[in-house]
Amino acid sequence: MHGGVGEEPDGEVLEFTVKSSHKKLFARVRTGNPIMRIHVSYAGTTVEGEGEEEDTVVPPIEGDLEFQLFRDVAPITANFIAGFAQAGFYDDQIFHRIIKDFVVQGGDPAGTGSGDVGFNFDHEFRPELIFTGRGQLAMANSNGGYNRGNPFGSGFISLGNSKATNGSQFFVTVKQPRHLDFRHTIFGQM
Repeated sequence: MHGGVGEEPDGEVLEFTVKSSHKKLFARVRTGNPIMRIHVSYAGTTVEGEGEEEDTVVPPIEGDLEFQLFRDVAPITANFIAGFAQAGFYDDQIFHRIIKDFVVQGGDPAGTGSGDVGFNFDHEFRPELIFTGRGQLAMANSNGGYNRGNPFGSGFISLGNSKATNGSQFFVTVKQPRHLDFRHTIFGQM
């Protein structure tokens, strides 16, 4: 049995207990990593129905998305993204790609999915960073940016063509896109 005590962002005490009778099953709670907050604002709209379909009203949305950045296991990515955010690079940008039941993507200064920050940096793949849930924060790749390959030192995994394709674009998972495992650097969790 493992347990612990932490603190939520609002100062409330957070307690947890993990218990398993299976000796190969364990849980790890990441602590001490930085938090990144993204403010989201959407004015809402009405989507006209086709033919006899009724119009759909999409209500306004406003609030904060809060992510823990995994500086402990994806330090290069977490540091670049935190630096972009602190420098105001993401201010007033849009989520340019929203795919129902899949991902929400942003971080493109052009707002089209084709813009970039002007340079790329390396992938950081680790066996424990796989797409197992909602709200995972990961890097979008340009030009595919991956091929299957072999493990190498420090727990990172090389995927053949390890061409650096991380830039400024990122996505947040809506479901569990397991087909993306070891194809996109996961660097945070909502």
